[in-house]
Amino acid sequence: MKTIPINENNIGKINLIVSLLLVLLFVMAIIYSAIYFKKESYSRLKTELQEKYIDNKIKDIRVHVQIVNELLMSKIEGINLTKEEKQKYVIKYYEQLNKKNPKEYFFVFELVKQEDNNYLEKVIVHPNVPKGKILDSDRIDLHGNKFVKNYQELAIKNGYVFFDYSFIHPEEKKEMLKKGFAILNKWNWIVGSGFFISDVEDELSLIDEKIKENIYIELKGYIEITIFFLIFLIFFILKMNKFTTKTVNKFKEQVEKEKLKLIESKEYLKQYTTILENCTIVSKYNKNEEFIYVSEGFCETLGYQKNELLGKPYNTIKYIDEIDESESVKEKFIELLENKKSIKRIIKNRSKEGKILSFIVIATPILDKNDEIVEFVSYRIDITKEEELKLILKKQNKELLKSQKILNEAQRIAHIGNWEHNYISDKISFSQEAKRIIGYDENIEEVDFSEFSKIIHEDDRVKLKENKNLALNKDSQFNFEYRILREDGKIVYVEVKGEYVYDEKNNLIKSLGTINDITERIEAEKELKQKDLMLLQQSKMAAMGEMLSNIAHQWRQPLSLISTAATGAKIQREIGSLTDEKLDETFTTINNTTQYLSKTIDDFRNFFKPNSEKNYFNISDVMYKAISLVKPQFKNRNIDIIKNIEDYKLYGLENEFLQVIINILNNSRDQLMKIENEKLILISSYKKADKYILEIKDNGKGIEEKIIAKVFEPYFTTKYNSEGTGIGLYMCEEIVVKHMNGQISAENTTFTYNNKKYFGAKFTITLPLTKE
Repeated sequence: MKTIPINENNIGKINLIVSLLLVLLFVMAIIYSAIYFKKESYSRLKTELQEKYIDNKIKDIRVHVQIVNELLMSKIEGINLTKEEKQKYVIKYYEQLNKKNPKEYFFVFELVKQEDNNYLEKVIVHPNVPKGKILDSDRIDLHGNKFVKNYQELAIKNGYVFFDYSFIHPEEKKEMLKKGFAILNKWNWIVGSGFFISDVEDELSLIDEKIKENIYIELKGYIEITIFFLIFLIFFILKMNKFTTKTVNKFKEQVEKEKLKLIESKEYLKQYTTILENCTIVSKYNKNEEFIYVSEGFCETLGYQKNELLGKPYNTIKYIDEIDESESVKEKFIELLENKKSIKRIIKNRSKEGKILSFIVIATPILDKNDEIVEFVSYRIDITKEEELKLILKKQNKELLKSQKILNEAQRIAHIGNWEHNYISDKISFSQEAKRIIGYDENIEEVDFSEFSKIIHEDDRVKLKENKNLALNKDSQFNFEYRILREDGKIVYVEVKGEYVYDEKNNLIKSLGTINDITERIEAEKELKQKDLMLLQQSKMAAMGEMLSNIAHQWRQPLSLISTAATGAKIQREIGSLTDEKLDETFTTINNTTQYLSKTIDDFRNFFKPNSEKNYFNISDVMYKAISLVKPQFKNRNIDIIKNIEDYKLYGLENEFLQVIINILNNSRDQLMKIENEKLILISSYKKADKYILEIKDNGKGIEEKIIAKVFEPYFTTKYNSEGTGIGLYMCEEIVVKHMNGQISAENTTFTYNNKKYFGAKFTITLPLTKE
């Protein structure tokens, strides 16, 4: 083989050949890489698409099963058939579907509960198993999995179940994996369908062919582009070779010129040396550790003049507090002498002004021709700022640990902990106080969220779903109250506050917040509620005394009328003047009066009837009942009630609101009994924006200013102990504020009625208007 001699004339040819070979190798590497990566991509994509196809297939099965079941159930509900006839209709329908599509057939099993709480399966519909056959729930597949018992439990628990198991394919007579979906209907039937993976191999093969076709097209495109690129490079190399030949010739001419420039570069070297002298921290010292050279940068950094350091020992700049490190320095120096190699360490030096500076020092021994050390060269890198930052960081870390300790202590005292839920790993971590509240061991770092959800009270787990819906709706903050079932059996009430955190693509990545032990508060609220109920009952009993007195007043006149009518009829009969017409008139009078008494009893009974359900009621009806119940006593005491009511519908407990009105009217009555003049109670109401305002005024000279702020306090009364309980107005405020979301206030006022001025107390009730 003929070789090309290497000389100045053949340089261009050699460059050309080498360049073409390198380009060819480069192109081959690109093609090989493309084929290799496409092969890897093909395997991965094939697996992903086939798995996705199977997932979609099982989802289609689920939709198919649910739709067919819902259509059948809704269809038979509209037919006048017995349960057995409806079941026969459904069975026949499923059997017809199996004939049309034997591969994805439907099966129907009836669950028969045994004494041991296990279930047998009675075959209702199945193309390969006789109808009526009883199947054991302990059946296993080819791998020993009790799949029947598993899907029974899940179907009973959830109403539906996905399942898979391995069986011998009925046609291919070999082991195949079958996937399916089933639901539990209202007759305790398990209705489901499924498919063998082998039955969809044709579709999977089509996916495989499509992937290969796409990869072939991509590879073809890559190769075409690469070939075009190869042609372009060859053309470019040929052009460059021609250009290079010209360049080489020019280079020869420039070499001579460069020789001249080399002489000039010595001057440049001096300039570079000066720059290095000023910018670098370099020193040299002999074996006695005496400085024999220091750079300008060294002097400037440490604040010395050269003549102040040259010939002086290293101790001139040594950090005098570095005594504890003296042995280490000595050891390093001995090591440098023995090994005759560079060493690197961090040291501290003191500047002329006394400032402590930190350096990374690289010390290198200089050897003579006999390999003996003659001097040392030391190069320093100033890291003073970095060391100062480290000290600051160390201090901040110490303060951070202290703050963390204080935070943990504060959380312990306040019974408030913090938590963080990572939605990527689905794990949740807690602070020490949060672990104490929940009952977790303090050494537990984090737990799966599914495990945490198990200790939430079953009735409160729906709030977890609401929480998730908030995240899907992009609500950033949430606040819930849960009950935690601790391992020690204690139920803890907690308030959980937090917010969601999303990444830059608006994907939910985590949530974090606080957990507060509110058990004591909840128990206190329960106790307070019980006390309120007792106070309400006391108020009812106090009102009952008032009502009995009203009944006595209200019945006195009707009973007298009945007695007079009966006595008159008896006398007329004795003297012979009682006609049938007069007897009928007497009976009618007695009957009407009796009906009136009966209605009075109903009014009082309705007032004391317990009613815990809120509903809509008219203000005018409540006012009519209240005035009817107190009217006899008010009339007997010459108290006039003047009404100016705008009727509206309110939402709440009607009897409780009736009690509020009666309590206020009775308080006005007690005050009006102290005056001799005209006694008035004015009741008016009006609408203001979305509020209903009710005002009750009297001319009873008002409430003393020093006690007016206390009238709604429990057990506060201005009456003698035998006359008042002090809970009437307190219960009024409780009912209006807590039960009806309103407000009640008391004040003294001057008002005009029939062109005459009066002074007295005014009670104002403000209630929200709601739509039915």
